[in-house]
Amino acid sequence: MRLHARGVTLVELLVVLAILATMAGLVGLAWQPGVWSSLDRGEVARARRRALESGRVIKVSLSSGGSVAQVIAFPDGRVLGAEQLGVDPLTGESRDAIHPAH
Repeated sequence: MRLHARGVTLVELLVVLAILATMAGLVGLAWQPGVWSSLDRGEVARARRRALESGRVIKVSLSSGGSVAQVIAFPDGRVLGAEQLGVDPLTGESRDAIHPAH
């Protein structure tokens, strides 16, 4: 009786690497940095200001380039969901203004 060899064959390893490379390529094509405009960041700032002034939670839905972002501004000044827009969640300022490019 012959024992089966344990381990991974070179063909199996190449197939897995090809699948991973294809997935990485698709993600790279789908990823679009900088889709959100300064107008969207302005909407986040206005929602934050309205929440601070009214003392109520303000919810805003923003869409740009086929992507939709839900932003929630709290009366204490915090903003949830604004990170993907490049907005600091505590100050409401654009991250470009906080961390300028060198």
